[in-house]
Amino acid sequence: MEESISEVILTMAFWVVRSVSMIQRKMRRGFIATLSRIRASPRWPILKNSISIAGGSSIRGGTGTHAIEKEAKLILWDPKEERKIFEIVPVPEAKAILSFAVTVDGMLYGITDNEKVFVFDSERREVKKIFDLGFKEPRGISLQLGPDLRLYGLAKEAIFFIDPRNDQISLVLSPPVPIHSGMAMLGRKIYFGSGANLWEFEIPDEPPKPVE
Repeated sequence: MEESISEVILTMAFWVVRSVSMIQRKMRRGFIATLSRIRASPRWPILKNSISIAGGSSIRGGTGTHAIEKEAKLILWDPKEERKIFEIVPVPEAKAILSFAVTVDGMLYGITDNEKVFVFDSERREVKKIFDLGFKEPRGISLQLGPDLRLYGLAKEAIFFIDPRNDQISLVLSPPVPIHSGMAMLGRKIYFGSGANLWEFEIPDEPPKPVE
């Protein structure tokens, strides 16, 4: 019975995140996220005044294909005109953009497969900053805006957050099992998968110290 309840909770959490936090879903070669100015509510950041859609790519194709691109790209898409309006390589030598999240100030944070974090200003259309994540094997689609306005993410052996005020990264927890998939967030609870099991973690009230 507990497994059934957990599966329902995870499904609900994913739908809530998709509908009220930001549009973020898998695509054939990446995923998309809506860029906009957002305001904070007690539980979720609510989108308003959408500007454009950001897409993160991977150089990897399907089975039996060969990569023709050298680096992962960030694109901006105009949903009204249905066309690409901007393209950039945010992190040199990155092969995939794994995750996106948008802050309350409208900054887009992304994590790449070579364990880098980039900060993109969608209004100026420029990468403002690139810095090391500090954790190995970050997971795909595993970065979300938390209830305390920090960006929470997952790596294979870590739950962490990025503080957008100063871009400091802090380890929240080293879980007792490897993290294989994620991520859903409901209130202060983070859900992730390890093997065939669903795990739940509650964000503590006291933030941890930044990673040195």
